[in-house]
Amino acid sequence: MSQARTLTASLDAVAHRTDGGYSHLVQEKEPARFVPYAEIARRARRFGAALQAAGVRRGERVGLILPDSSEFVEAIFGAMYAGAIAVPIYPPMNLGQFEAYLGNTTHILRQAGCSLLVTDARVRPILGKLMSSVPSVRSVEVYSSFVKQVDERAAPIGVDVKPDDVAFLQFTSGSTSRPWSPTSRRSAGRRGCRSRRRRTASAGCRSITTWGSSASCSRRSTTTSAGCSSSRR
Repeated sequence: MSQARTLTASLDAVAHRTDGGYSHLVQEKEPARFVPYAEIARRARRFGAALQAAGVRRGERVGLILPDSSEFVEAIFGAMYAGAIAVPIYPPMNLGQFEAYLGNTTHILRQAGCSLLVTDARVRPILGKLMSSVPSVRSVEVYSSFVKQVDERAAPIGVDVKPDDVAFLQFTSGSTSRPWSPTSRRSAGRRGCRSRRRRTASAGCRSITTWGSSASCSRRSTTTSAGCSSSRR
């Protein structure tokens, strides 16, 4: 059997499995939640279909402000399925620095040219100013209600994902300067950039760690070794 060349093809190859998947750990003292590949694939495709239903086209950028959750993983894959480019952004951690957070988030959305922003119900109320500050953003959606616009088994149509398609844009945290992401569409790694293309990531990964220390930019996916134990964003 030939090796899958993209992240979405890799997930498709194990989408029938319920005996394997990821263990998602949110809090150290809480038990990890096991998410089978079959569930990840179904939910990711549904999110991708919801993006298409909302008018998101191939190559458009979609902002994701989601806390540590399996939904974040599904949204990243879902954007890939739809041919969109995800732009993950830290959720607000400290309300005392809210104005600085809002400024950095506005900067990222403008620089990336996001047309849609997806977040959760807790964060949505504090993002009201973004619509007027970032004209390219057509809508700010809550993940849980956004996916309900399509059937549970819905999937994107008419998208042929290529290994060199840009997967997502990862901006720096902005703790020392304005957030930046030097990703280019076709050429590999520029200064400070871990080039991630939509090539194969092993289905053997068992855990995902999100919101690690300041990450750099990315492209559609990199090849990940079969023995990997975690994926850090």
